[in-house]
Amino acid sequence: MFKGQRVFYCISPFPGLRLRWEGEIIEVAELERFIDEQRKGPFTYWRHEHLFFRKEEGTEIRDHLQYALPFGLIGFAIHPIVNSKMKEMFAYRNEKVKEVFPS
Repeated sequence: MFKGQRVFYCISPFPGLRLRWEGEIIEVAELERFIDEQRKGPFTYWRHEHLFFRKEEGTEIRDHLQYALPFGLIGFAIHPIVNSKMKEMFAYRNEKVKEVFPS
């Protein structure tokens, strides 16, 4: 991972809906954090800071996420649905991290 690296995703938040997403790593502090921002994708704005903390029992991961939805009032109206999907996405990610890096 390095500053300026582009990452390409295809996400499917709902059955039958596939969205292309391009992110860029804008900052890397080795073993401490990295930040990615959306360059192309479903959000008006997306900035995700991944933070890593050494603990006696292993590494703790924290996320600081900032995003804005498109479509004005419609985006505001669907915010609870998007928030629920975000919680599902991070729960899935946390499960996978535990599988790959068991304590």
